Amino acid sequence: MKKIILIFISLSLIIFTTYFLMYNKHKHNKGLESSLNSAIKTEIDATRRGHTANININDLTNFDWDEAHIVSPYTNQEKLNEQLGMEFRDPSNMKSRDDIYLMVFILNREVIEYVEIDRVDGEITANNNDSDILTPDNPKLNITLYK
Repeated sequence: MKKIILIFISLSLIIFTTYFLMYNKHKHNKGLESSLNSAIKTEIDATRRGHTANININDLTNFDWDEAHIVSPYTNQEKLNEQLGMEFRDPSNMKSRDDIYLMVFILNREVIEYVEIDRVDGEITANNNDSDILTPDNPKLNITLYK
């Protein structure tokens, strides 16, 4: 009986570990998250209401990336997948969040890292008005403060 229980526990651990590794392969980059939130706070403190502050993401990243998508609060899973152009399990439950933005980094059409950006008293967008996608050639994050 003890042998059966031991085998059951071992198999359960293997299945759980496999599941965890398969579905949580995207790195929550807490170091970048902290640096980015700190930089945003510093820029906000130096910027007047109704104006826009800029942060160059290249100054904060130490890894290669092709795109960084800014995901707004209340974005559901379907819209997130549509925005990224691929399946990505939302790690932050954005559809129910109004306190953060999610920034998802992609390299070679694969999500490699993500960070949660604290919501500020304004809008966080990419420097180009066409989309909320940053690239290494266009790495400026805009923080437009409400009046």
